[in-house]
Amino acid sequence: MNEVLFFSVKHKNKLLIFLTFFILFFSFFIKDIKFTGSSNKFFIKNDPSYIFYKNILKKFGSDNEITISIQGDNLFTHKNLTIIYKMITEIKQLDGILEINSLFNKKNIVYKNNALYTNVFIDPYNIPIEKKQLEEIKNDALNNPLIYKNLISDNGKILLLNIKVINSSKHDFNIKITHQIENILQKYQNKLNANLTQFGTAYISEEIIKYISHDMKFTIPIAILIIFIIIYFILKNIKLTLIPIITSTLTIIVIFGFMGLTGIEVSILTAVIPALIILIGTTEDSYLIHEFVEEKNKLHTSKDIMIKIISKKLSLSIILTSITTIIGFASIYVNKIVILQDFAIVSAFGLFVNFLITIILVPIIFHSFNIKIHYEKTIKYTKILNFANNIFLYHTKKLYFILFLALSIFISFIPKILLDNNILGYFKENSQIIKRANYFKTYTNGIQSFYIIVKTPKKNNLKKWKYLHAIEKIQSFINSKKSKFNYSLSVANYIELINKEMHNGNNKFYKIPKSNFLISQYYMFFHRKYLKDYIDEKYQIAKIDVWHNIFSSKEFNKEKQLLENFIQKNIDPSIQVIITGKNVLLNKAVDTISIGQTKSMMMLFVIVFILISIAFKNIKAGFVVLIGNIIPIVSLFGIMGMFGIPLNVVTAVIATITFGIVVDDTIHLMIRYKYEHKNCNKITAISNTIKGEGRAVLMTTFSLIAGYTTLIYSNFIPVIQFAILSIIVIFIAMLSDLFFIPSLLKKINITKD
Repeated sequence: MNEVLFFSVKHKNKLLIFLTFFILFFSFFIKDIKFTGSSNKFFIKNDPSYIFYKNILKKFGSDNEITISIQGDNLFTHKNLTIIYKMITEIKQLDGILEINSLFNKKNIVYKNNALYTNVFIDPYNIPIEKKQLEEIKNDALNNPLIYKNLISDNGKILLLNIKVINSSKHDFNIKITHQIENILQKYQNKLNANLTQFGTAYISEEIIKYISHDMKFTIPIAILIIFIIIYFILKNIKLTLIPIITSTLTIIVIFGFMGLTGIEVSILTAVIPALIILIGTTEDSYLIHEFVEEKNKLHTSKDIMIKIISKKLSLSIILTSITTIIGFASIYVNKIVILQDFAIVSAFGLFVNFLITIILVPIIFHSFNIKIHYEKTIKYTKILNFANNIFLYHTKKLYFILFLALSIFISFIPKILLDNNILGYFKENSQIIKRANYFKTYTNGIQSFYIIVKTPKKNNLKKWKYLHAIEKIQSFINSKKSKFNYSLSVANYIELINKEMHNGNNKFYKIPKSNFLISQYYMFFHRKYLKDYIDEKYQIAKIDVWHNIFSSKEFNKEKQLLENFIQKNIDPSIQVIITGKNVLLNKAVDTISIGQTKSMMMLFVIVFILISIAFKNIKAGFVVLIGNIIPIVSLFGIMGMFGIPLNVVTAVIATITFGIVVDDTIHLMIRYKYEHKNCNKITAISNTIKGEGRAVLMTTFSLIAGYTTLIYSNFIPVIQFAILSIIVIFIAMLSDLFFIPSLLKKINITKD
């Protein structure tokens, strides 16, 4: 094992050929890489609830919806309505459009002049010219509970088009349809002298992809640049500085090819992997470079001997740290959420590739190139390391007191951590998504939605008062002050409206009639196409659409529980009521985040403990690593609770990732201590370790911190939180390595004296 690095030098020609073909193979698949902004990635994999939801979509149609707002002061004119219908016709012709609901195809069910009218609000082939007639249509729409804030709003100054789009598996479909609709809106905006705005699932997905692409274009080159500057500033040597840039760049090429080959898409989370690989890969390179600089300064011997010495000193630590980091990232796979599993697969593979490239390429570079080092010009961090050594020698009691106080404070805030999986909460307040979301929240019934599925025992049951009244009761609760959900719509509302208008528009009759015969007659007012979104062809299963503006997972789940409690107490048990939809599935996934994180952390702790105990042939060494690195993890959760940073699919990976990263420095320190302790007593060995290996610890820490700052400029708030928290944890881990770990090594024997 100690000859791993020298093995690369002995077989460099064969290994370079292998590495070249390996990289070329994966680079061929980069062209197949795909981006995704789909919320489906946030669902639980193979969840029965998701399968049920997909079956509901097959029965009642796609939930991929786009809402277009047409805002203008004078929309109800013959000219403007004619233009609007032309625009609708043009949008209908786009591939993927299923239907467009508007005042041009929805029935105006109203009783007037001693007759019941059931024509569409606006006949597109006979648009009225008279102002009085148009005003009457507008008022009918504003007074219709099925239409207001669904197809018309703001006293008729806003018309809404609800577009149903196919749920396409093609990664670029949402981008394409959003762009096509945007082009049409731009075309008609001046013609109407109105503001035309689109919003919905496809638009959000397209915007997410745009933000991901922007982030990657920024973070990857900037991370490389920052690493280059930091390492060059420390080493003052171009050739050495280029090493981590070369290894990380080659790794990124392979990662992108791997994603193209496997079909794993670039998402909000997998998009940060290239930047992470640059940062994490740099740490291993930094230790090799640091040791090379040290040996170059001490020895005047052949390159072979120097590489052998470096190999003997670092092979074990490089292997161990790589394994622990890979396991750290791979352990995230125990989470059930698809986006987390994708992240675990790609990142673990990327770290393995980086390890492979590093152990092959770096020793060959050391051996093949004439690298001159001016040791006296390199930064040695002498003051910091002397201070750490001084604390270790004389002030351990003060150190323990400060540590105990800090941990007590952090632990007290851990219970305050919130679970949240709000997709809109991922965006900055000044982002276009949030601006549009706020606009549509104001003028519509809500921008979040879910379904309530009502299954009755037999077909044709939904032509009976008992079962329609059950739906009516559920909706009455939703529309009451007891619920924070905004609005609901079902087949019951259509029957209620007919009943009201059949009684001269008297609101007292806006309810389901108790006569089953009347209900059957009322159904005859509607063609099947008008009700297909709310009731199946057997009149056995109904769907209630519910809209709201609740974005907090905690609050949504609370409201959902209140609704479920009402249903359980007030609805006949023979009627099966199931709540489903993207909103429900997203919030259900939140509950698994903490469980998944706990599992991955425990798995990582156990594996690291076993590996270190075996490597040092002493279980005490395993305890030292765990104790030293639990401190930054406890601090992480305390800070999250202290500042109200939620636990979501992005921040959920921080603990596992940072533990996998920061444990590397601890392992390097302990292996250096073991090496030093062979030739001197414990106290001297620890001091030599602080001064010798501490420089590499500081170099990797500052490189990581500087590199993580690139993620602070992300378009996604959780990624920014991820960066800030990681920086804090890495810094705390450095303090633990330089101040606390030495004190543990002094008290706990991990080697024989």
